[in-house]
Parts: sequence; structure tokens; C-alpha cells
Amino acid sequence: MRITGRILCDWLVACHANAWSDLARIPIYQHQSGHYLYKCHAASCGKSYNLLNLVEKLGKFKSRPKAHKFIREIFNINFVETEFQVEQKKLLMDNILFLTNGDYRQQCPTAFSNTSRNIEFLVKFLELAMNNVKSESQISEEGLVAFYASAIHICKEFGISPNSNSKVLKKIAQLAYHSLINKLEDEKIPENMSKRRKAISANSTNKNAKKINVFSIPSYTTDLIEEIEEQGQKWKENHYTMKGLSREMFYRAEGQKVADKIYPQYKKVIENGETINRTTTTVSDERMLNIVKVILRLLEDRGYATEQDIVYELRNNYSYVTTQEQIKKSLKKILDFYGLKRIRANKTLKEKYGIMSVGYPIIITSME
Repeated sequence: MRITGRILCDWLVACHANAWSDLARIPIYQHQSGHYLYKCHAASCGKSYNLLNLVEKLGKFKSRPKAHKFIREIFNINFVETEFQVEQKKLLMDNILFLTNGDYRQQCPTAFSNTSRNIEFLVKFLELAMNNVKSESQISEEGLVAFYASAIHICKEFGISPNSNSKVLKKIAQLAYHSLINKLEDEKIPENMSKRRKAISANSTNKNAKKINVFSIPSYTTDLIEEIEEQGQKWKENHYTMKGLSREMFYRAEGQKVADKIYPQYKKVIENGETINRTTTTVSDERMLNIVKVILRLLEDRGYATEQDIVYELRNNYSYVTTQEQIKKSLKKILDFYGLKRIRANKTLKEKYGIMSVGYPIIITSME
């Protein structure tokens, strides 16, 4: 017997009508995404639950695996994984092993250094992908399993405060830049998945939950490992930081193509009723121009500038955080355009520029 969502819902209603007095007469409906949902219309509730949520709630299960086991035992269900599922799960397990057994650190030292604080997050992300290996209808153009998730959903799955969803998005962007995960462009998302994703987004009342990315996980092969390290070196050479991490940072440093790859949902913007390529805002352009003016004046006055100097000089224009973030977003562009370099001052440079501070600060100076 094939256990459908409708059959399971009916069974729950029949067996647990006493759990909630209204349950037996409350309609169970099929959401436009194709999933069956239970809607409690009690004045004190009003919540919607999917099948698994309902089983966990009524059964008072403290863990999801126990709820899965309960459903399998009730209906005598045996899960037989397809060749596709076995292959994809092995790929993901091999990736996790690469990240945790020392190989990542040894073979990609720069990338490892850049992402070391987010490796635990990445392992959890691969485990999330593993839980989403279901059918070949989810396969991407590259033959990899694709799955969708909002930052809010990821926070919930990882036990992170939903208030940290912006930090989660930054972590994902950094990992995507290093080629450790893929974010799929709309046109590359499997059709059935695209429809479900749009339906969920349209029916969500939380604006952060509406932003649903679709991901795939590449196999960390020898060729990709080399690419991961190359990306790690670019990250370092471009002076990228988590503080400045944004679409604007990548756009200013490496252009539209790279920015679109890391932020595929933000490629276009509507201006005056017309859809155009997203670039930078007038506000951020103005901030960058003011930063440039400060740098050039300091170079003319004394031959060098520090980021702390720039923040101080613009204290009456912007907040400390705003100026600091704009420097991080714009620095690569400024250095390249004006022929400058960002280096740590040594004893010779301190004597040359009369730097009196303790230690060896990082300075911006000319290439000469």
C-alpha cells in the first residue's frame, strides 16, 4: 500500500481526535505546493502543521528521527534508497570527511584560513543537503541534488536565533565564493522545485522567509579543490572581509558576473518601471567618493592613510560602522583605480612616514 499524505492525515484525525477536540471536524487541505496541511482554527491556536509537524505534536516526540521511526512502524514502511540517493549521500559524506579529517586544511590552506570559523556551519549545511536527497526530479544541470531553504529555515534547523538570518546569509555567500556550495540561478532551478519554491515564498508572511535560495553541493574533486584554493587566494588578495561582505563588495572588486553568481536572486532591479541590471546605489557611491577624498588628502599631507583615520575624518558624515563597512566594500576598487596598496608598515616605513603608533599598523599608500 502506498502511504500518501492524505492517508496519513486521515489516520491522524481518526486516531487522535481526542487530542484536540476540534481535530476531527477541521478540514485538512492540500497546499498549492502539493503538501497536505492541517490548520487549527481554535481561537488560541491558528497554527498550520505539515504531516511531520503533526506527528511530532500529537506524539509528543522529542526528536525528529523518533517521529520518522514511528511513522515507519505504524505503516510498516521500509525505505529503499535509489542508486541516485546512495550516490548523492556518498558524495556529501566524502565532502564532510574532506572538511573534518585535515585534508581541507592541508590542501587549501588559504581557503581554510578564510573560512575556518564557518566550517562547522558548512558541515551542518551538507547534512541539511543530505536530508534533502529524495528524488532525481531535484537534480540540477550539473547532475547534483538541489534543495531550497530560506535563511530563517536554516536558522531553525541549526538551532540559531532567527535574528541571525543576515549572518547566515553572509556565511553562505562566503562559502559560495569559495566554491564550497552552489547557489542556483532561477533559470537553472528544476521546474517542479521552482514552482514549489515560488508558492512557499508567495504564501509566507515573513519577508525573510520569502527569500528562498536554491542550492546544490559540488563534489570536492581534485580540480575543485584547486579552484577552492584559488578562490581563497583571491579573497585574500582583494582584501575581502566578513564585515564588508555584500553583493556590492564583489561587484566593485570583480564585476557583475561574480556578484550575480554569489547573489543570483539580486541580479535585476526595477527602476522607473524598467528592469535593469543591479549595480550600486547612489548613496554608496557618494560614501565611496568621500572615502576617496579623505585617502587622497591624507596621502598628499603625509604619504599614508589608515582605515581608522578615514573613519575618524568622516565621523560627522556617517556612523563608525557605516564608514568601516563602506571601506571594506570599496577598498579593492579604490586601490586598483588610484594605484595604491594596503600593506603592514615595517620599521623602514614607520621611519619614512613618521608613524609614532605602537606596533606596525596596516596602511594605505602609493605603489611607488
